[in-house]
Amino acid sequence: MKEMQWNEGDFNIITNIDEMDISTIHQFLSTNAYWSQNVSRSTVEKSIQNSLCFGVFEGSSQVGFARLVADKATFAYLADVFNLRIEGRD
Repeated sequence: MKEMQWNEGDFNIITNIDEMDISTIHQFLSTNAYWSQNVSRSTVEKSIQNSLCFGVFEGSSQVGFARLVADKATFAYLADVFNLRIEGRD
């Protein structure tokens, strides 16, 4: 799939998984997300490799993430969505 990028003010949204901050994603999912407490880093890496991912960046810092599990024809399941810039989380 073609890699995409969007810009909105100070934020950039990208689909290139090579630019995702795996440490930030794993940290949030393994410690803050109720649905994936204690998930291993290798599981997070594999899930990213096999999904359509969107990373939100403010400068060089990843501040958001979303992952789509899809058949690339008619179905997509939205998973692992988080935003680190929600009020009170800065």
